[in-house]
Amino acid sequence: MISLNDVQKNKLKLIQLAKLYHASNLRVFGSVARGENTENSDLDLLVKFEADATLLDQVGLSQSMSDLLGCSVDIISERSLHKKIANFVLKDAICL
Repeated sequence: MISLNDVQKNKLKLIQLAKLYHASNLRVFGSVARGENTENSDLDLLVKFEADATLLDQVGLSQSMSDLLGCSVDIISERSLHKKIANFVLKDAICL
């Protein structure tokens, strides 16, 4: 089971991976951020992608982080965050 503590222990590696895939400003949200994670929880990350980032960068970042942490990682870009759920996501978001 992934926890916020696990994520924070790997903070530097996660930030380095983000840079490789043209991303920054990593924020944990969802069940892990709220401390409501279960054995089946994935890690939800909100990230800011550079203007030249591609879909391959987003997929590559998700896969690389999944490999590092041993759990599924869902990457949501700031640009794709729908206004209707933005407040809900940002309320729980924890910066790395």
